[in-house]
Amino acid sequence: MNSPFPVLALVACLAATPAMAATFHPDGRCKDGCNYFDGDGAHIGAVEKYHLGPARAKLADGRAGHAMNDLKFILRHFPNNPNALMLLDEAAKRLGNPRLPDQYFRAAIDAYPNEPMTYVVHGMFLQKRGHTTDAIGQYRHAISLNPNLPDAHYNLGLALAQSKQLTEANAHAVAAYRLGHPMPGLRNQLMRAGAWNPDAAPAGLPPQKTDADKPGDASATPPSASTEPAATP
Repeated sequence: MNSPFPVLALVACLAATPAMAATFHPDGRCKDGCNYFDGDGAHIGAVEKYHLGPARAKLADGRAGHAMNDLKFILRHFPNNPNALMLLDEAAKRLGNPRLPDQYFRAAIDAYPNEPMTYVVHGMFLQKRGHTTDAIGQYRHAISLNPNLPDAHYNLGLALAQSKQLTEANAHAVAAYRLGHPMPGLRNQLMRAGAWNPDAAPAGLPPQKTDADKPGDASATPPSASTEPAATP
């Protein structure tokens, strides 16, 4: 992913929207425009308790406009809140405005352009909408910011598998599982396709050191059984 929005077009007025600057309480705690992935748990919990659940309930019973008020409140506090951003897709459908989420993803990325998980969430949104190529770009950008992010490798593997790029999908799957990703779905997909190879080199990660790679004391090496050079086959 070479740019935050490789293919997805945004209308000019949204592209010109300035990023939300974070504001802070006198004691230094973030008040508005905070980074969800580096946020205060109590703040996140309070905002989501009173607005995320109600937003879901309002969407479920057809009050999409009221749900948007809750989602806007959440995104004012945390522009890159992944739960609120993903709910925008349902709100957009119910409101008949498919471009609605674009401005909020733009604001999230503009506010925290170096936060890799924001690109992962955007990729998930794009992939859900069928924009797999765009999603792959978002996941790649997330990995460029943090190669050790298991969610980025996992979701990139899913998107690549969907695009039948199975060798690269496997490499990112190996990376995801080496980094501790718990979900077996990608591995299961690759196994069904006959493409799962746990011994493949993980994409984007340094190779694991083996005992042979570790520095040792030459004097501790057992002497060769022969002083002659090994025969060449």
